[in-house]
Amino acid sequence: MLSSIVASGVSYLLNVTLIFLLDDKAQYANYLSINSWAVYFSTFSYLSIIDLYISPESKEVELSSLLNVSLSTLFSSSLFLLLVYLLIGYEYFSLSVIIAAIFYAFVKLLTQYMLFTKQIDGVVVLRYGRSFFIGIVIVSLYAMKELLGVTINSEGQLYIQGGICFLLILTTLYTFKINFSYRKEEVIEIYSRFKMRIVKRNVSMIFDMIHMPILYHLISLNSKNMGAGFIYAIGLILPMSYVLSVIIKEQVLIRLDSIGYYLVTKIAKAILMLVAVLATLVVLTMHYIDVYQIISLCILGVLIIFSGCVGLNIYKKGLEKYDLYTNIIVMVLLLIIYNMSFSNAPQWKVFLAVNAVSLKFIIQNILSVFGKESVGVSN
Repeated sequence: MLSSIVASGVSYLLNVTLIFLLDDKAQYANYLSINSWAVYFSTFSYLSIIDLYISPESKEVELSSLLNVSLSTLFSSSLFLLLVYLLIGYEYFSLSVIIAAIFYAFVKLLTQYMLFTKQIDGVVVLRYGRSFFIGIVIVSLYAMKELLGVTINSEGQLYIQGGICFLLILTTLYTFKINFSYRKEEVIEIYSRFKMRIVKRNVSMIFDMIHMPILYHLISLNSKNMGAGFIYAIGLILPMSYVLSVIIKEQVLIRLDSIGYYLVTKIAKAILMLVAVLATLVVLTMHYIDVYQIISLCILGVLIIFSGCVGLNIYKKGLEKYDLYTNIIVMVLLLIIYNMSFSNAPQWKVFLAVNAVSLKFIIQNILSVFGKESVGVSN
């Protein structure tokens, strides 16, 4: 869908322009970190309950009920996050993370709902509307900096993104007359009937999506000891990799037959060979800090680009449990690296963290190529 590409492109443009709009590399690294955490928390704010509409039991429940329960869950989790922040969270993270996460989640929920109800016009309004507002923000921020000498820090930028989502939510609810209500019996029924499916899905996503926020946070903490080129390369390479990953996965889904899966296997083999070549370059350039750091970042970027379509092969073969084990192992590795001390060479901590995340995707490719199909086995 064109609107998806435009929305992704404008978001990427914002990442690029913030290189010039924020004061220094530390502010930029902090923005990447807190925005990543906001996206992470937004994923669980309504527990993906509306996704039950495409579950095997979808005929047993109305989409309107799933929307009501999703919004009730989002409201409850928002209050919980705000309470945690007021009690202890203010010492560890910014309020901007919570505000952005809440409105990110609301926009995601509305997008899913309108896709399920075939209200494509609503999806287009959300995506083009957000792109339009981001464009206005970029121009305004440039004008403020050039004409007034005023810059907004990383946390302020996140508040702005949350504000844009808030405006879009109000516009969409009013324009498309989306109504919802709270009924205690409805909430209890959905949670009782689908509790195990809700728990399994969200536990899986907790481990699947935690790696990038930890990586960004670790980079932010060590940004003062890292080269500016590496910090800015992160904002250029990794977001673009995710944009390309979505586009490539959509194209593969269109051709998802025996030929499509065969093509995915070929891609996975080629990626493994390319990673081996790039890894050799990393070893050969170990005496040049900025060089081997950038190459390792490129390895991660390449792996992310094809991770979406490669993952399809894993699901086809029924190997999800091995993917989950990998995610847990990589998370543990990241936490170990996070707590390691490299007082004389902190860039090594970042290097190890980048490679730990790359390991996740390398194993994913290995499973795609060499994993044996598991039929009739519960994963």
